[in-house]
Amino acid sequence: MTIREALTPALQDIFHDRGLSLSTSTNLVAKFPAECPDVGNVLIYDDGEEATVLIENITHHHANPYDGTLNADERSRLITDEVVEFLRELFADRVLLWSIDKGAGGGGWRMPFEGVVPADIPSGADIFVWSRRLRLAG
Repeated sequence: MTIREALTPALQDIFHDRGLSLSTSTNLVAKFPAECPDVGNVLIYDDGEEATVLIENITHHHANPYDGTLNADERSRLITDEVVEFLRELFADRVLLWSIDKGAGGGGWRMPFEGVVPADIPSGADIFVWSRRLRLAG
């Protein structure tokens, strides 16, 4: 089973109400439309050995169990579980996102986010959760 084959039904089942668009392109599996335009869309890619969750204007996340003993089915299931958990947290505003220089200088994420921006997030960063901007750089 490929990552796409494992991810597609899970995304359809769990996130059917989020504007999910499935893709048949080479490695793009799915797209979720942005809730906050400054954050951008979420795109999910099957990169063969891992999945990449791209938060379009900010950062990305690699889902990979990094375990060479797993067969393809086991790897795909674990990756699917990781992507689903990340998306659940993201869509619930429990992933803190930040961007430096409007994406040109990099970005990152941290979870769980429980309402307080950690002091080690760069002071020059725009800060977001999925649904909104929390702070403009400054």
